[in-house]
Amino acid sequence: HRLCLIGDPKQAIYGFRGADIATYRRAVTRLHKDFGAPHYVLPTNWRSDAALIDAYNLIFCDKAWFGESYIPVRAAPAELARRKLVQDDTGREAVTVIDLSEEDRTAAEAMRLQADFIAAEIQALLSDRGLTYSDGDSERTLAANDIAVLVRTAREARDLEAAFRRTGVPFAYYKKGGLYKTDEAYHLHLMLTAVHRCYDDGALRRALLSPFFGIPVDALWRTELLTSQHTLRALFTRWQEWARARNWSLLFHSLLYDTGLLQRLAAEPHGERAGTNYQHILQELHEIAIQRGFELPDVANHLHNCISGTIELRDEAEIQRLDSERTNVQIMTMHVSKGLEFPVVFVAGGFSPSFYARYWKVRKDGVITYDLTKDLQLAMAHKREEDEEYKRLFYVALTRAVHKLYVPFYTCPPGGRESAISSFVCQAIRKNWLQDCPTVSRVSVTALRVPAASADAPKTPMPASKDFIPLPAPPAAYDYSARSKRVLSFSSLHQHDAASDQQPDARAADEPVHREPSADKALPPGTATGSMLHGIFEFADWRIVREAHSATALEATSVAEIANDCIDEFNVLAETDQPRSVVRAAALDLVYRNLRAQLPGDIVLTDLPEKDKIAEMSFLFPHVDGGRNALKGFVDLLFRVDGRYFILDWKSNWLERYDQPAVAQAMSAAGYHLQYKLYTCALARWLCPHSDAEFLQQFGGAYYLFLRGVDAPGGGVFFRRPAGTAELQEWRDDVDSAIATRMQR
Repeated sequence: HRLCLIGDPKQAIYGFRGADIATYRRAVTRLHKDFGAPHYVLPTNWRSDAALIDAYNLIFCDKAWFGESYIPVRAAPAELARRKLVQDDTGREAVTVIDLSEEDRTAAEAMRLQADFIAAEIQALLSDRGLTYSDGDSERTLAANDIAVLVRTAREARDLEAAFRRTGVPFAYYKKGGLYKTDEAYHLHLMLTAVHRCYDDGALRRALLSPFFGIPVDALWRTELLTSQHTLRALFTRWQEWARARNWSLLFHSLLYDTGLLQRLAAEPHGERAGTNYQHILQELHEIAIQRGFELPDVANHLHNCISGTIELRDEAEIQRLDSERTNVQIMTMHVSKGLEFPVVFVAGGFSPSFYARYWKVRKDGVITYDLTKDLQLAMAHKREEDEEYKRLFYVALTRAVHKLYVPFYTCPPGGRESAISSFVCQAIRKNWLQDCPTVSRVSVTALRVPAASADAPKTPMPASKDFIPLPAPPAAYDYSARSKRVLSFSSLHQHDAASDQQPDARAADEPVHREPSADKALPPGTATGSMLHGIFEFADWRIVREAHSATALEATSVAEIANDCIDEFNVLAETDQPRSVVRAAALDLVYRNLRAQLPGDIVLTDLPEKDKIAEMSFLFPHVDGGRNALKGFVDLLFRVDGRYFILDWKSNWLERYDQPAVAQAMSAAGYHLQYKLYTCALARWLCPHSDAEFLQQFGGAYYLFLRGVDAPGGGVFFRRPAGTAELQEWRDDVDSAIATRMQR
């Protein structure tokens, strides 16, 4: 017997699943050293055209990619090649570089433009300007399912899907998961619950609102819908009889067809996808019900567990089936594409920055270390490991093409956050493919070959079936207010108070009280800046801030990565003319100063253990008015020191001064006094003390940090705590009064 080890370390892309390329390399080294095993290299690429292979050899040999470790390969002899290009009328070289670098575009803008380009290009490829290739003994004209579009993450496919829908390009998401996270799974659960509990008017009404019936909310007031004589009741009774008899075929078939669901979905623009999901889930439920001898409650409970994720499903059980038999362009992730090949490949992903890592993964002397403390000294080693994984991933993506390959050329704008496509991929393309390479053409992303349609052509609705269940006419008018429950927050309460006093709208927690001078432009006041700073405070590791010797030192840490994410999430750059680097530096400076400041009471936030703080603590509780109204909100930070609980709220308001009189004036102008009183009431409900006196022993007080002014002892900080039980009751009365005023308007 002979042992042969076969592997390609350039395609080791499953590190996130625990795959370890070093294990393979150690095995190879040991076989060489200890057993004298010979080493063979496969020098021929049997998949791709010679022109593509020449381009591959150029780019992968670049030091920005694999460098000297890459062994160039050659094309298969023409007489032995399995696939050959017979006719090429596309007007494109083997490699087309989609130029996105003409302007300083954000990654989001680049992806939207690229999606439009790809949709137009595919339309051209599938028209008369297509290509013909031989596949063995026969010749084939390029079809939609000969084209693959590769992305790094599912999120990167959203713009592509939208562009394909607009232009009518047929597509399918290859092995798309999340079957039980779809609306169809939820609606089926509503239906099965209503069949099982048809005596429950609430369950029945929820089912009637689902797409199975599509009854408008205004029609649910009609009591005859729920009477035993109505057609709907008769249908539910029939379904219940079939469920008792475990006649799943009749029950599930009736759910789809007797309600007219599939016929209505066929007339909707994207109804085919929903119809396929309904049928797929019911087939899975049918199988499990028979295998396990389920009754209807068991089937409904099993579906609920699938939706909530409390049971582990096979990977294939979560994959959504193709919604039609027609040929489709295949959208898939780069990981899924491994082992596959397509005549035409568009590499459309890699714009998204790497995910925020909760730990460092580094390798030293053949040993992998998982550093949960995220030591700053190991950050670069972790980054190198991550970069190597991306290089292997994009190698897999680029080498899926047989005849034509499209790759984006994108440079990160000043102050932007680098990604795989804008770093080593961009460098290698610029140096090797854009320097008179004969097999590569360069085209602007705005040079669309086929104009993109502005919208889907409207479909002719299908005629209504006579077998459909007749829906009652909606009432002319009906007042639901007496039956409704209202959920109130600080914003809704203060909005009405402010309106009555003709003061500015205080719905945004961080609206400016005074205008900002033109000199301070990095962090303009407003909701975008406030939300960004809240996000950084919530997700950053405060231990890193504590250990950093300056705000500038945070630039090399995960805190800066989180800051970049928050800048993008809340579109802060649209509010200022300053570059990202300046905005990020200003944000990190505020974070550094505020977390390390000594607050009244000798409290420093970075000294708080993780177990003693909760960021963005939400609350929702009924008010004392008999439960008709409820109060909701989010406390920016709840923390505990020496057994006492404190409320803290971040404020990014810009003030002319931050001394105590100026801060007190800002608190009154923005109505924040009502806010901390409301939060105090919420905390009292949460702690459930036996008395007000006991609560005051547990409650330390409320801090308001005006972030721009916390740079001197007492500067920019407001603190308040009720002096005794009488003042605590006054706070409750103020909240009650605000609610009463709100309800009268």
